[in-house]
Amino acid sequence: MGSWYKYGNILLYKIKILKQMSKWITPKYIDLRLYTMYGSSYKLYILKHPFIFIRDINRYINWCIEMDKHR
Repeated sequence: MGSWYKYGNILLYKIKILKQMSKWITPKYIDLRLYTMYGSSYKLYILKHPFIFIRDINRYINWCIEMDKHR
């Protein structure tokens, strides 16, 4: 039960980070980030590779958490 609790806390923390980010992120910023990550046909890429997209978003959130620790 301990590991489920740990992963649940991590997931809740990541959701909290996403909520905080949604306050300052604009659709244009999201478009720019996705364009720089996947190129001009990023929408098609995300549709073809949803698991890679989820993995990349998870890594980006982890990076944000690490950068936040250094504040």
